[in-house]
Amino acid sequence: YLEEGKTIPDSELVAHCKQSLPEYMVPTCYVALEAYPVTNSMKVDRARLPVPQAPVAAEAAPPIGPVEERIARIWCEVFNVKSVDRKMSFYATGGNSLIAMT
Repeated sequence: YLEEGKTIPDSELVAHCKQSLPEYMVPTCYVALEAYPVTNSMKVDRARLPVPQAPVAAEAAPPIGPVEERIARIWCEVFNVKSVDRKMSFYATGGNSLIAMT
């Protein structure tokens, strides 16, 4: 989440994050806000933050072969989406080590 007035191109944010974070921790999308919603105690009210929208892939690459098709079905169930792309990153799609164990 970024407050408006602090516009930085997504590509620069990603490049900056990749310098010091492991790949799975680099955010896949950024949300600009006029201001952070806060509680009465002036803490960030996480319940009022908008849900980030995952970026849309420019070019679809469907799964190839029975193994990839099986994995794609599992990912669709885990991420609650209609389809997945073979170029999608597990972490960029919202995956983490806890989801991988389920």
